[in-house]
Amino acid sequence: MSGIDYPTSNLFLQEVAKIKKILDAQVNNEDDFIRTMVTKMKSKFDKYWGDCNLLMAIAAILDPRQKMRVVEFAYPQMYLPFQTQEHISNVRKVLFDLYEKYVALMASIEGRAMEDCSLEGRRKNAPASSSWDDFDVYCDEVETNEPLKSELVDYLDKPRQKTGADLKAFDCLEW
Repeated sequence: MSGIDYPTSNLFLQEVAKIKKILDAQVNNEDDFIRTMVTKMKSKFDKYWGDCNLLMAIAAILDPRQKMRVVEFAYPQMYLPFQTQEHISNVRKVLFDLYEKYVALMASIEGRAMEDCSLEGRRKNAPASSSWDDFDVYCDEVETNEPLKSELVDYLDKPRQKTGADLKAFDCLEW
């Protein structure tokens, strides 16, 4: 079996939603054996689903063919109406929290790299200095650390990549 035949995390949410839908539909089955079995399965499913649904949702959102639409579509099928919006809001909050941590980490790394380059450049270059020596560095920091619109918001605002008939034809790395 080749690597392209293995499921990837961005597709898990769809499959889990299908399983939950089937379990919910069969929980009141007329056959006692099936109803008892499904009730036990649903209990375990709900227990473990609660632990990993957020991770699956974020992985699905990062697929440009799905974005937030996948959560907005799947969660109403998986949760009661009063729970749906709460869970969607939680996913959005966690996604933005993760992004903010990423931005802070990247800014820290870039800041250290720029300081190292700046110090090295000053050591090698002219001893003459003025109060404007660091102006370009300052502008770079301000202009890159205070974007009008974050990359995440930009990503989520753009329309999703259409899936097309052949799901295997999409190459996320080429996107």
